[in-house]
Formats: sequence, structure tokens, C-alpha cells
Amino acid sequence: MEKMGIRSIALQFGTVTLLLGPLACVSSGKYNDLAADLDSIAAERTALENRNQELEQRLQRKTAQVNEMKFTYDGLVASLEDELISGKVEIERLRNGIQLNLSQDILFDSGSTQLDEQGAEVLSRVAAQLLGADARIEVVGHTDDVQISSRLKGRYPTNWELAGARAGSVVRLLQEEGFDGSRLLAVSSGPFSPRVPNDSPEGRAKNRRIEILLIPFEGATLPASIAD
Repeated sequence: MEKMGIRSIALQFGTVTLLLGPLACVSSGKYNDLAADLDSIAAERTALENRNQELEQRLQRKTAQVNEMKFTYDGLVASLEDELISGKVEIERLRNGIQLNLSQDILFDSGSTQLDEQGAEVLSRVAAQLLGADARIEVVGHTDDVQISSRLKGRYPTNWELAGARAGSVVRLLQEEGFDGSRLLAVSSGPFSPRVPNDSPEGRAKNRRIEILLIPFEGATLPASIAD
């Protein structure tokens, strides 16, 4: 009887062990799953913290950029007050920069690509305000749609060349004023970006212009203008 009792106890213990074995495995598997979930959550949290830090840095840079553009805009308005009143210069704030439109009349003599004395003086004032901005400068030459006169046709076959030469003269002066050449770009738009129809002398005069775009180095695309 004693032997049978011991054997019975052993069998019962073995049965309990067999029953507990799968439970132990299940518990271990759940623990591993939970640990993996915690690792995943921790990794996501770290990624979010890094993303938030990146967004905060971008916000700080954008805020500084906006403040710089406002400072430059205010400086241009103050230094070009007379030209703004006369309508010879227009300044427009953009979502991503500043645009100036300068009438040909205050920069060049008719048919000329050399800046006159008045034009050089106006552009020197412009340069003084733009020089400190962390931005590139794009200078675009525009003409009306009147064909080049026979007097100029040998040197400037079309309005493309005339507008390009005028933009080049402006860029050259800016570089002489201290701008790094890598910040400057001269572009010709010829007669193909008129501000108003070329159906009157006043309209054609308005279209003959130099456009100066101040575009911050971050995000150099030129967006639509916005109201102040």
C-alpha cells in the first residue's frame, strides 16, 4: 500500500507538471509580446520627440526669416519713399520674399542698357537694404512688345537680348556693391510677362521694367503675393 501510495503521488505530480508546462510557456510568450510592444512604443516616442524638435527648429528658422524679411521690407520702403510716391518703384511683400518693380525710366535712357546716374543711385540704396538679407537675388528684365528699332537691331536683335542686357547691368552693379556673385541671377523675360496690356503708351511704359526678387535660401520657389 505504501508503494502504491508513493507511485500514485508521483503520477499526480507528473500530471500537474504537464498541466503547468503549457501555462508557463503561454505566460512567457505574453511577456515577450508585451516587452516588444513596450520597445515599439518607446521607439515611436523617441521618433515623435525628434520630430517635435525638428519642427521647433524649423519654426524658429521660419520666424527669424519672416522677421528678417519684414526688416528688409521696412528699410526699402523708408529708403525709396520718393520713388514709391511717384510710382516709379513698387514694393510687394510675398509669402516667401520681397518683389521690387523699378520703372525703366529711372534706370536707363531709352534704348540703352547702361544704368544712368539716377538709376545707379537708386540701385545703390536698394543694395544697402538687401545686402544683409540671407537670400538670393533674382533680377528679371522686362520690355514692352514693340520691336527693336533698326538703330539697335545689330546689337540687340530682339527684346530678349535687350531685357537680358539690362538685367545684367543691374546684377553687375549689385556685385560691385558687395554682393557675392553666387547670390545673384540675371534673367530675361523679354516682352512675355507684361503687367498690363501693351495697348497704350502708359501700358507699355509700365511693362518696361526691372524686377528684383529677394528669395530666402530656404524654399526658393516664388509664391503668390499676399496682402499686408
